Amino acid sequence: GLGSGGPECKPLLNVGQVDRVPAPTLTPTLSPTFSGRETATPTPTWMAPRIVAPAQDSVLPGTAVRLHWLSVGILPPGEVYLVQISDENSVVHNAVTRDTSLLLPESMVPGGGVPVDLTWTVSVARADDNDVYRIVSGYPSPNRFRWNSR
Repeated sequence: GLGSGGPECKPLLNVGQVDRVPAPTLTPTLSPTFSGRETATPTPTWMAPRIVAPAQDSVLPGTAVRLHWLSVGILPPGEVYLVQISDENSVVHNAVTRDTSLLLPESMVPGGGVPVDLTWTVSVARADDNDVYRIVSGYPSPNRFRWNSR
């Protein structure tokens, strides 16, 4: 065949001329060999719900508080919003609901003149056969607020 390229290659081209330039021959790439021990990486079904209220670092009066978040969509049967509320030391309250808000129980309103700093998250969860909830949404962003005493 004819040689191509190199320092001595000086093709003559005219305006409007079409020329074919050979491309290198493709080398096949080997497909990966599977071991049989591969596992699927689980991905969240839903994005984490976005918190609406109370706003981050709010200071709230010592009265009833309702937490609000945006819907992730229509939850199928068996899936709920899991709300987890904790103070600096431990989990104070867990609740499940299919609504996009949760009224905190009256028993949680701080007393004794001492405010409480709380952190809360909301995520989508599904209960297993033992009624243990497993989060099926993205990781929730924690939200903080200070709840003043009655």
